[in-house]
Parts: sequence; structure tokens; C-alpha cells
Amino acid sequence: GASGVLGLLVMGLFMSSRKFCISPGVEQIHSQFWNVIAYFGNTFVFALAGLVVGKKTLGTHISCKDCIVLVNIYLFTNVMRFCIVFFFLPLMAPKGCVDIAQGVVVSCCGFKGAVGLILAMALVTTKHTGDAEFS
Repeated sequence: GASGVLGLLVMGLFMSSRKFCISPGVEQIHSQFWNVIAYFGNTFVFALAGLVVGKKTLGTHISCKDCIVLVNIYLFTNVMRFCIVFFFLPLMAPKGCVDIAQGVVVSCCGFKGAVGLILAMALVTTKHTGDAEFS
């Protein structure tokens, strides 16, 4: 099967190259329609993520230590993101790709939202057999 993300990308490129085909009177309604679809899609993904997390943690007791570990993981991932961005900043700066201010923005933004949740749920629900071969 083909990738849904790649299919959506190609459709978006096609639609943006032929934007003149959408009449100005319909363009605002068209944009609002896709905003509503995106809202419901994000709501579905976050609700599904909540159900998966609830199912995984329902039988266990969440202690104060678990919350501290969670905060530490969050802080560690943010520190590592800053370290990685600023480690590679000297390689990107001479080419005009990224300066220090943009590096800070990139470091603070991270990978958030529905795509991150979908990838996390895919990782949790994937069965790892340990005998996969990579070529």
C-alpha cells in the first residue's frame, strides 16, 4: 500500500498549484471546511491516545515517583534537543540555514501534536519479535 501522508502531500501540492480553480467565493468556505476536518481529526487522535494510555495504566497505581520520573524525562528530552541543535549549529550557520535565534525557536518547538501521538501509539502497539532483518 501507499503512504497516506505521501498521498496527502501530493494532493496538497496538486491543489496548491491549481488554486485558481477554486472560485474566490468558495475559497473561505473551503478553508473553514478543512479546518473543521482537522479539528475533528486532532480530537479523534488525542481521544484515542487517552484511551490507549488509560488502558495501559488503568490497572497500575500512579505514584508521586512516577510523576517525578515523567518530569525528568521531559526535561532530559528538551535538554538533549537543545544540545543537538546547538551542536550542529556551527555546521548550518555558515550556509545561512540557521542562526542562534532560529536555533532557539527550533529547540523550543520540538515534535508535538497529533503526529507525535500517532507515532507513539504505533510504537506501543507494535509487536517486536527481535528477529527483524534490516538491509
